[in-house]
Amino acid sequence: MGALYDPKRTERSIDARIGVIASRQHGVFTRAHAFRSDATKGMIKWRLRAGRWELLHPRVYKLAGAPTTWRQKAIAACYYVGPCGVLSHRAAAVLHGLAGLKRVRVEVSVSSNRHRSGRHRITIHLQQDPIPPEDITTIDGIPVTKPARTLLDLATVEREDVIERCLDDLLRRRLVSCRSSRNGSRSLARCVIAAARVLQKLVDARATVGITESPLETQLLKLLQKEGLPIPMLQYVVEENGRFIARLDFAYPEQRVAIEADGFRYHDKRQGFDAERARGNEVEAMGWRVLRITSAHLLQEPASVISWVRRALT
Repeated sequence: MGALYDPKRTERSIDARIGVIASRQHGVFTRAHAFRSDATKGMIKWRLRAGRWELLHPRVYKLAGAPTTWRQKAIAACYYVGPCGVLSHRAAAVLHGLAGLKRVRVEVSVSSNRHRSGRHRITIHLQQDPIPPEDITTIDGIPVTKPARTLLDLATVEREDVIERCLDDLLRRRLVSCRSSRNGSRSLARCVIAAARVLQKLVDARATVGITESPLETQLLKLLQKEGLPIPMLQYVVEENGRFIARLDFAYPEQRVAIEADGFRYHDKRQGFDAERARGNEVEAMGWRVLRITSAHLLQEPASVISWVRRALT
């Protein structure tokens, strides 16, 4: 004799399946997930009325009690705009952890414009064609544009200084290369020429000069360029009789002038901070003149910084 139908047992099994799905997606699931878990329209309506599920967007829900987080909003937005929706632009930059960017309004890109974004606090970027699969990755379960594509998208919506900071961060972390960024900017130029030119200029500068290793170094290099001073060599290695002495942030080897972008917060431990000072002393003992520039110098007295460098070079 077959087992008797137990509606309560069926209800529990549906909740268990949805719980497993939601646990992998920041508490979020869709109407399609519910149907695949054997829920009916009536079961969905009852759970919403009972407060067991909460409606985030049409056909997108979350489990009651699941903490509200920015990542939860991000994955819910991707589900809302459809299977081709992907986190992009500033929101993608936040998910990649790019320097200087904080939590922002969720932004997604999609090739269909059948949604109203303002009502649900989502910025939707309509794409003429779907974003190619090779430009998409997944972070913590959230579909997101890869770093190079994110940088290209940022160039269409952000200021040059923000783009530059993000570019340097990606280069330092080796998430993009100058070659890949340059090629990408050419493809983007078909639709957003001005933004691509900004990115092209920044990439070309780094391909020629080199890559800075901190935002402070980037600011200092920009100041030197702006004031017409010679472009120094970046990350210059000093040796003596084949023995490594130090690696300098900026160097003018012919004049034996070094510039260190100095900040204690860039050192993990006090021991590293002291070791850096010892290396600086060795360099000075070899006849180098070392200028130490801090963030306060750059912000409060940039004219003094330029004066120090000019006098040291002459």
